[in-house]
Amino acid sequence: MRAARRALSLEERARQSHNVYLQLCQDPDLLQRPLCAYAALVDELSCDELIQAYWAAGKAVYLPRVQARYQLTWHCVTCEAELVTGSYGIREPHPETAEQATPPEQAYMLIPGLAFDQAHRRLGQGGGFYDNVIPQVQRTGGLSIGLGFSCQLIEEVPHEAHDAHVDRLCLAEM
Repeated sequence: MRAARRALSLEERARQSHNVYLQLCQDPDLLQRPLCAYAALVDELSCDELIQAYWAAGKAVYLPRVQARYQLTWHCVTCEAELVTGSYGIREPHPETAEQATPPEQAYMLIPGLAFDQAHRRLGQGGGFYDNVIPQVQRTGGLSIGLGFSCQLIEEVPHEAHDAHVDRLCLAEM
């Protein structure tokens, strides 16, 4: 799956990321709910366009920071200047300027992955970071949304009992 993502050109990644942004914007509740998102790896689907839309509307976005092995902390971020390059080369909230906060109730949480299937199972990077967070968001009335490129939809994702399912998938259409 990593090879399939890397095989997409920068232009194709940008096109598919924009396609997902347009799909997400079809939800009339989107800007009414808090957003928990991620800053993408170079070969992941980017949600930067939606993050920018929230910031343009004067809303904060909750972004993760790798705190310890298999653990994310969430931070309230109001602009690009509050991000620094952190773990794994990912843009993360600056530890001294971005306020640490619990993801709010009823938040939309955008979830990256390596692969997804129609049963809403996801294959992550192997650290279990989101397997710990997804159930917390679901318990507070939030909605977890798996984001990915069209090539990331497979017939069945290998899974175990501890693997968390996302509530919805939003994959780019070809």
